[in-house]
Amino acid sequence: NLDPKMIEISYGQYKKPYLASHEHIYFNFSHTDKKGVLAVSKNGEIGIDIEFIRRVRNREEILKQIASKDESVWVGSSIKRFL
Repeated sequence: NLDPKMIEISYGQYKKPYLASHEHIYFNFSHTDKKGVLAVSKNGEIGIDIEFIRRVRNREEILKQIASKDESVWVGSSIKRFL
C-alpha cells in the first residue's frame, strides 16, 4: 500500500538501480527487442540479463576482425549447439 510517487529509485556506483526507500528489496531489469524481464529479491543482490538471438549472416568475417583463431573455432562450435 505504497503510493508510487513515494518510491525513490537511486543508482549505485556502477549505475545499478536500487530502491532508496526500501533498501531490503533488490531488483534488476533487462530488456531486448520487444521483451523484458524483472527480477525481485528480498534475500540480496540479484542480476538478470536477456538477449535477443538472431542469425548473423557474416559471422565468420566479423570473428576474423575481433577474435583470435582459437576463439573463432570455439564460437563456431558453440553456435552449432544452439542452432
